[in-house]
Amino acid sequence: MELQQVIKDAIRLLKSKKISFLLNASPLLCVFIFLGLIDYVYKFTETFEKSGQQVNSAIMPYLFLCFLLVALVLAKTAVNSHRTFILNEKVSFLQLFIFSMRDLRFIFKFMIIFILITLINIPLITILGLLFAESVINNQNETMLQVFGLAINLLSAYVWSRTSLVLPATAIDDNIDISTAWRLSRQYRTQLFLGVGLLPIITNALISSLPEIDSPFYTVFTSALWVIVAIVELGILSLMYKHISASNINSRVTESF
Repeated sequence: MELQQVIKDAIRLLKSKKISFLLNASPLLCVFIFLGLIDYVYKFTETFEKSGQQVNSAIMPYLFLCFLLVALVLAKTAVNSHRTFILNEKVSFLQLFIFSMRDLRFIFKFMIIFILITLINIPLITILGLLFAESVINNQNETMLQVFGLAINLLSAYVWSRTSLVLPATAIDDNIDISTAWRLSRQYRTQLFLGVGLLPIITNALISSLPEIDSPFYTVFTSALWVIVAIVELGILSLMYKHISASNINSRVTESF
């Protein structure tokens, strides 16, 4: 499995099935438009800014509902995109807005990965804080602090790349857990780390470094760029899982003979 070929295949599928991926992302687009209209009518953002960045308790339920809605729709978009990349599935417009147990399982698996990475990082961050607390206060050893921060990010990316196979698997109703994903990814850990762990960090840094321009057209451009990059990254994960899963099935068949 060559990473370069996987990336090319993901981009090729995005081009050939752009209508399907646009439909997959339409619920997310609708939610953002809806939240934008609500914010425009009730001036939540303006109130937040005038309050000196302090969140008013009155809008806490609104923020929670926004977070919940965006999480559900992101999961729905990711699940549909994984299924398009792996199964060549094209869902109907109605199905795009109907949440299923599959989507909830996807969120649950994602939360497990997030908690796992957090638990791994907590002792490292604690040790880092104890070692460099005084240096940070005195603005010393900033380079060393940045090195340790980078190391933590890379470790998180490695764990993510090995465990995230459960996400496309869940999207196509393959029942695998974290330990199974870790075992299946052992042979492909380098490709997964580069394509699923490191590449998103690089693309995120590149897009974040773009200049800020106060223009609605530029905002649309950068938003579209984020969506395209995110879909390609989902495609890389999907196609890698498809290859690894097929290889695992073939090896089992060979062993049975």
